[in-house]
Amino acid sequence: MKLNTRTIKIISQVLFFILFAIIISLSYKQSPPDWYKNLPQTLSPLSLIITLIADKTIHPIMLSSIVVIVSTIITGRVFCGYVCPLGAIIDTADYIFGRIRGRVGAKLPAFLYNIKYSLLIVAITLAIIGSTILLILDPLSLTSQLFTVILFPFFNTIGMWLVKLLLFLGVSPFSDTVVFIEKELLFESPPVYRFTPFILIICFILLLSIITRRGWCRYICPLGALLSLIGTRAPFARQLTDDCIGCGACERLCRMGILAESGMQTRKSECILCGECAFICAKEAVLYTARGKHKTDSTNRSKFLLTRRTLFTGLGIGFLSIIPIKLIKKKDTVIRPPGTDRERLEKLCLRCGLCIRVCPTNALQHDILHTSLSALFTPQLVARVGPCSFNCNLCGRVCPSGAIPKLTLKIKQKTRMGQAEIVRATCLSWLGETCMLCQEVCPTPTKAIITRHRRNHPEFKGIPAPEVDKDLCIGCGYCENICPVEPPAIKVHPLEFQ
Repeated sequence: MKLNTRTIKIISQVLFFILFAIIISLSYKQSPPDWYKNLPQTLSPLSLIITLIADKTIHPIMLSSIVVIVSTIITGRVFCGYVCPLGAIIDTADYIFGRIRGRVGAKLPAFLYNIKYSLLIVAITLAIIGSTILLILDPLSLTSQLFTVILFPFFNTIGMWLVKLLLFLGVSPFSDTVVFIEKELLFESPPVYRFTPFILIICFILLLSIITRRGWCRYICPLGALLSLIGTRAPFARQLTDDCIGCGACERLCRMGILAESGMQTRKSECILCGECAFICAKEAVLYTARGKHKTDSTNRSKFLLTRRTLFTGLGIGFLSIIPIKLIKKKDTVIRPPGTDRERLEKLCLRCGLCIRVCPTNALQHDILHTSLSALFTPQLVARVGPCSFNCNLCGRVCPSGAIPKLTLKIKQKTRMGQAEIVRATCLSWLGETCMLCQEVCPTPTKAIITRHRRNHPEFKGIPAPEVDKDLCIGCGYCENICPVEPPAIKVHPLEFQ
């Protein structure tokens, strides 16, 4: 196989995607170090800039995105073509859908490229008022969510079926490997998440791939827009030699649709250095090298970079978006991860889903319009799904932006997330039946669920009933999770100061 730019790109995409998938798969278990689990999410310059604007602070590990910034200054959008896991998924979809729409796809108007720049301006505008909601469009966060809420639960279920089948058949040569996979990579009961919004986003990305190649990367991706601006004057770029005859083959097959004038004109800021044009060129007239060494192709910058119209469009949409951000709010009745400040959570959350992924009880779920539009896709504790494990502090340890504070286990076990309250009208014990499950599972050293004996009650004399000690309750949700009544007769409410 000829080792050209296109081949190198494919190999790079496969290797980085496998690495990304391995990191995500292993992060479901508690064995890998914390920095290893959140490394992919820290590589996004978009997340770094948006959270810096929103909260005026930088979490140290987020500085690893400087590597991407430096590489973009030198080589342009090479990250999009060689590293981005969502880009690899889209390229695969393009290959599959190429049989439906034809290899090239529809040629859409050039002004659509400005949509992603407008979205970038909107994201920055909203960050100024403290909302990072558009980070859900960051390809690293989006791919992380795709793995977390859809792919891993699906493949975990398939994997458990296969493991049980192999163990049932007694395949002895591979028995040790099968047991290792079952214990280290799979869950007997896979986590369940609310994934409908992410299904819609992925369907939209696939729809764009049906219409044209790399549609998301061309028109929507705000990280791509940022990298385009950063790499505008990158010295390493597509170059033409004197052998170019202007046949137009490269223009027809360009993955990003950025060639014009039979391949003689390039929108360099949009080029992801995929090598498609060099691969198809019969004259081998396309090179990827430093500018100045070969004949350069002309570029009309004003049409394809951040124009004044695009800037004002983004600002206009951004300021109009402030209205629903401020108005769409409900009474805050959700529980947040331990130690989390609600306002800082909205400013710093990358919407990467990493905290949700590592939660051992599946208690952390996405906030889907339970409180406000600005808090969309941030983590919330749903005690009915699972309690906050008393001996776990993983969510704070792996959070790449500091939206969830990193607490020691000792401090976390004393940190109050909410306050449990018993609904006596439906509580079995208060209705005269013996239950007290809430007290049995209460994990605090001194039980926050105390026993109350109603000695003076003529009907329930001697039957114990639970009562919450508000000074000891930390709002972990064990009691609500175990309650046999539906809806639960004990409910955890958020603290007023959160």
